[in-house]
Amino acid sequence: MNGGRASASTVTIHHRATSGDLGHTTDRRLAPVRAVALGRHVVARFRSVPVFVLYPQLFLGIGWLRAAVAHGSEPNWWNGDEVAEFARLQMSDALPFYRPFLEHVVAVMPVLTAVVVLAAQLAIGVALLVNHRPSVFALVGAFLNLQFILAGQVNPSVFYIVMAMTVVLSSTVVGVPTRRSYDIAVRSTMLTVVVLVVCLPFANTLEPASVIADPALVIVLLAMLLATSTWIVHGRNSEVPALVPFDARSSSGSPTWYSVRCHFRFDEASYEERITVWQAAGFDEAIALAEAEARRYAQSIGGRYLESCDCYRLTSWPVSAEPGFEIYSLVRASDLDPESYLRTFFFSGGECSSTI
Repeated sequence: MNGGRASASTVTIHHRATSGDLGHTTDRRLAPVRAVALGRHVVARFRSVPVFVLYPQLFLGIGWLRAAVAHGSEPNWWNGDEVAEFARLQMSDALPFYRPFLEHVVAVMPVLTAVVVLAAQLAIGVALLVNHRPSVFALVGAFLNLQFILAGQVNPSVFYIVMAMTVVLSSTVVGVPTRRSYDIAVRSTMLTVVVLVVCLPFANTLEPASVIADPALVIVLLAMLLATSTWIVHGRNSEVPALVPFDARSSSGSPTWYSVRCHFRFDEASYEERITVWQAAGFDEAIALAEAEARRYAQSIGGRYLESCDCYRLTSWPVSAEPGFEIYSLVRASDLDPESYLRTFFFSGGECSSTI
């Protein structure tokens, strides 16, 4: 059957922390079973992670855990001496607008700073290693690394930020709807402009051998890299294969039939994909009709519509049917959170479809 296909996934889905119930029995013979079940559960959480992201994500997770263990085992960390000494030594190397923070916050509250940093390091490491909201925790890690750069310690924080942004971009920009990737690219560009205005006046050198030691210039380069990357990814998300027609109407200009697949979640471990047929003048109208019905259907089953659907234009529809007639439904059990579920099974980025 020949036709045109369009995809719509207009709302970012909330993540959900999941955990397997491995039982509470004390039978030691079940220990290997628990270990295997836990291993499978962790592996399943990484099912939607692209291979090129897996290595930096695991590397960062191990690195943050190592840092947390190293700091937690040092008495001078817990009493705040190490943090206070860091603030004192970096005062001359820090960017001028960051020095008041070192002087009036870090140096004044070294114990609180030490506890907050250690807790953040531990949370980031565990979250990345179990793939729980990796984009959020990688972003938090990048923010901590940024503090070191602002304080004048560029190496190795700059490299950790690059790896962290790989994790963030892969889950927030790659394969998302065109409108969302465009918004992200615009905001990244605006952020880069702000960084240029704030940091560029404090750049000290353009010598290739010395650039890596210049915190202001490194921050500017990181911001420009972020903006450039988001625009490149947006361009890739906007590409439409030549064989996919953009025409949303039938050749006669009259309404034609469309099939729309909508995605639902109706309990903590089950998803449903459901296809209905509609007679409409174009993709937009067909999707609007289907989504209105999808929200009513979700209420009737006590679930929720995931604000995600596919629409396909039928060149012929020989069956007499009422608009909204259900022609297909599939329920799948999965412990993936909604966003990972949709990326794994429906929107992996390789679909031959356009986004509207």
